[in-house]
Amino acid sequence: MADDENYLETTRKRITQIGNTLGFVRLIKNASLKDNQNLLKFIPKLLEDYKFEDVAYDLSVGGETLEAVKMFDECVRLMQK
Repeated sequence: MADDENYLETTRKRITQIGNTLGFVRLIKNASLKDNQNLLKFIPKLLEDYKFEDVAYDLSVGGETLEAVKMFDECVRLMQK
C-alpha cells in the first residue's frame, strides 16, 4: 500500500478490479454462446439420429475417450434443442 492511500481507497480499487474481471468473464461467456449458436446451422440434421457413442462401442473404445464421446453427443443434442 502506498503512503498516500488509505485502506478504503485500496479496498475500492480491489473491488473495482474484481468487478471488471467478472464483467470480462461474462463477456467471453456470452460471446462463446453466441458463436456456438451461429455454428449450429452447420451441424447437419443427420446428427439428430446419429450417436457417436454407438460407434465407439462398436470400435471397443473405452475409458476417458468413451466419456468424451458421450459428452460430445450430449453437447450436440443440447445445441440442437
